[in-house]
Amino acid sequence: MRKLLVPFVTMFAMLGLGASAGSAAAKKPCVRHTKETAVTKQQCIKQYKRSNQRWPKNPRAWEIRRRVGMYNWNKASRVAMCETGKKVRWYLGPNGEIRGRYVSALGMYVSTFEYGRRKTGYRGRNWQEQVAIAVAAHDITGNWNGWGCRSA
Repeated sequence: MRKLLVPFVTMFAMLGLGASAGSAAAKKPCVRHTKETAVTKQQCIKQYKRSNQRWPKNPRAWEIRRRVGMYNWNKASRVAMCETGKKVRWYLGPNGEIRGRYVSALGMYVSTFEYGRRKTGYRGRNWQEQVAIAVAAHDITGNWNGWGCRSA
């Protein structure tokens, strides 16, 4: 009987050690990065901090896609095609200046657009910023129900 228990006790002890080592690595980001790895520890930490910001400055498309989800990203594209033909400069200047009543590729009403701008800190200069602004305004638009092309 004792001979049968020894392998099981050893196995459970090893599993316990593996679990604690894995959780320690999860608490400390970029532990595995060294000078020899392709990405240095400094680069890893910089990206880790950026990834944990709600709305990072000058976002890349993949960063916004990850934050809003693929459903909202694809829905925004379909709504934009229906509303304005997905024209990013729809009554917006090059730095996001408002020049009309319905603005952005998503054809958002100005007050809704301003609400999303305040929440994200973006100006709406490119597609990914406009998607982030639209999703941030879901509080007052009832998700996609506030758009005329909500069924797109």
